Amino acid sequence: MYLFLETEQTGLPKDYKASYKLANNWPRIIKFSYILIDKKGNIVEEGAWLIDNKIEISAVTKITGINNAMLKVYGQSFNKLTENIERLFSLSQYVIGFQIAFDITLIKSELYKLNMNCAFIDNISIIDLGIETSNFLKLKTSAKIKYKLPKLHDLYLKLFGISLPDIRSLKKLHKEKECFFELKRLKLLIE
Repeated sequence: MYLFLETEQTGLPKDYKASYKLANNWPRIIKFSYILIDKKGNIVEEGAWLIDNKIEISAVTKITGINNAMLKVYGQSFNKLTENIERLFSLSQYVIGFQIAFDITLIKSELYKLNMNCAFIDNISIIDLGIETSNFLKLKTSAKIKYKLPKLHDLYLKLFGISLPDIRSLKKLHKEKECFFELKRLKLLIE
């Protein structure tokens, strides 16, 4: 099965290359969204969990749409979600998304902060839709890299000719799923 996931977090790390074990470097997850898909593209399960880490998040409310009151009422501790997260990973052959390694590092960091084993994450294959489609989209950049890494709206526009509004969470994951299966249909993505 395929696991599409996305996290919302309290900010950005100080150093993207730092180990997930450097706890103060990595922001906290405040939302975990996922869609579990079978090989034919059918949704097996989907959900989004708010995570209350008992910290002030007003700095990211404008970006995420999540505020402290929402977390206080609807949020769960990450500790209560770990069994479900481990179950989702154990059911999946692939984890898919844009900049998915970042999300995975955040999850590992949260598990590490709870003194929990995260080895189950290391046994799964990753498909980063940005990396996998950069040569297909050929977005120009002034940097020294060959092509700029595309975002979901770039890929969706190229594949379907439709411009996407700024979307998050499950709506975004559904569009990523559409792109993934279209790329497979066009034989532009090989597992």
